[in-house]
Amino acid sequence: MAALHVQCWQESYVGIVPAALLASFTPTTRLPMWQANLADHSRIIWAAFDDNQPQGFAIASDGNLAALYLRASAKRHGLGRKLLALAAQSWLEAGGTSLTLSVLDGNQPAIAFYEAMGARLLKKDIYDWSGNPLPNRIYVFDDLQKLAAP
Repeated sequence: MAALHVQCWQESYVGIVPAALLASFTPTTRLPMWQANLADHSRIIWAAFDDNQPQGFAIASDGNLAALYLRASAKRHGLGRKLLALAAQSWLEAGGTSLTLSVLDGNQPAIAFYEAMGARLLKKDIYDWSGNPLPNRIYVFDDLQKLAAP
């Protein structure tokens, strides 16, 4: 999963995140984050596989979608919608009423996806990624029932 995470970043963030920052991430550097997420019982992780090969994942906790990534080759096949629906359903079952997420401002495919799924822009801000200030957007899904529907 750490290798998939790095691959997704390298495919999604070219031209958005400084090249030196992207190059600094390896499966080895992402492994501690994955170990911490798997040990954190407040986080829920979903993964999509094809022939035992991971294609994407979502991580959520306390009404926040912390991550939703797919390999480039897995995009536009409905996996993102399924992972997002699982996150919405899980939060609904826990009594949640809305789901927030952030996306880097230059990630137009992700922005278009979230907006098409019903996300509403709350605000724009700056995300400090390892000392690199990057324009960021915060979105909210207000209709979890609709989002969780198959």
